[in-house]
Amino acid sequence: MARSINEIQEEILTAKQNAAELQALDVLTASELQDVPDSASKVSEWRLWVWVVAVSIWMLEKLFDVFRQEVEDRIAATRPHTRGWYREKALAFQKGYELPRDKDYYDTIDDDARIIKYASVRKRIISGRGTLLIKVAKADGNNLAPLTATERYAFTAYMDRVTDAGTFIVVRSYPADSIRIEAEVYYDPQLIDADGNYIATGEGTVIPAIKNYLKSMDFDSQLILTKLVDAIQNAKGIYYPVLKKVEVKTATGSWTPVYDISAGVHQEFTEPFSGWYELDEAGTNIIYQQLNE
Repeated sequence: MARSINEIQEEILTAKQNAAELQALDVLTASELQDVPDSASKVSEWRLWVWVVAVSIWMLEKLFDVFRQEVEDRIAATRPHTRGWYREKALAFQKGYELPRDKDYYDTIDDDARIIKYASVRKRIISGRGTLLIKVAKADGNNLAPLTATERYAFTAYMDRVTDAGTFIVVRSYPADSIRIEAEVYYDPQLIDADGNYIATGEGTVIPAIKNYLKSMDFDSQLILTKLVDAIQNAKGIYYPVLKKVEVKTATGSWTPVYDISAGVHQEFTEPFSGWYELDEAGTNIIYQQLNE
């Protein structure tokens, strides 16, 4: 951004003051020039040249600003619209703002209106045609939350405006998928009681470990059973977790097993329909077994 003429003059005069070879020059202030406008002093002319040079530099910097804006506009116009680009656009949505015509960005940035905190973009075949599946969620304290119907309609309209011609999109923002687990867990009886709580603090062991793992997952990343087992086993005092059954379901769907040791079902990777999982504590059954070494 171009400096003002006065700022440039001040820098020149400051440089003069710091130059030992120019100390003989008497620098007149603005008030002194007003008092002696017709001064014949030898220094009056060089002060005028300071102003002329400052104006020239200011004009050059203004031209640089114009050139920089032209370059940025060209970059914005020619940047490939990758999935990462669409995700950035999703996160840039501003609730209650209208997108200017013929632009894919807002003239005014309002961080408080940017309600989309989590977004993913995936290529999918839906109804027989290539589609961009856009999953989004907002924040509710430390938790994730779906958009309201009004927010989803506004966001969809916004994405329709920024999407390339001929590109089909589907916006998905739903409550969390649920997961419930059946497992046997072998623990150290010196640290953990029969109910699976730490003897010293009374805090839980396995349930908090599962919740922390689910929270640590990136938005719309896959549930990985091996990492789930690792998260449980990393809890202090837990020796060996043995999964018996793991089931998942969408907010409106039915339970589907992704792991069932008795039925021979083992699906290592599972993508959440909504983009994230929450533990169904009521449906989770952890059997605690002492392990004495």
